[in-house]
Amino acid sequence: MDLATCCRGPIEFDLAHAPEEVAEHYPGADQPLINRCRALNWAMFSAWRWREADQMPDRSHWRAEGLKEVRTALAGCGPV
Repeated sequence: MDLATCCRGPIEFDLAHAPEEVAEHYPGADQPLINRCRALNWAMFSAWRWREADQMPDRSHWRAEGLKEVRTALAGCGPV
């Protein structure tokens, strides 16, 4: 169980953890909100990878990839 993201909230937060194709099965979901939640997820992940104590494999790759994914998700949000 991942208690870091365990919460009660909008379906969009859960959809943000799933592949993008999953959201197609939820026509009432707010796509810009899913993108904001996905950006938040990637921002949390990236912050963990930028910690000095991070010893997980592929540290450099996931640092760059995480920031790229944050930017991609934010680009899909539209104006806030």
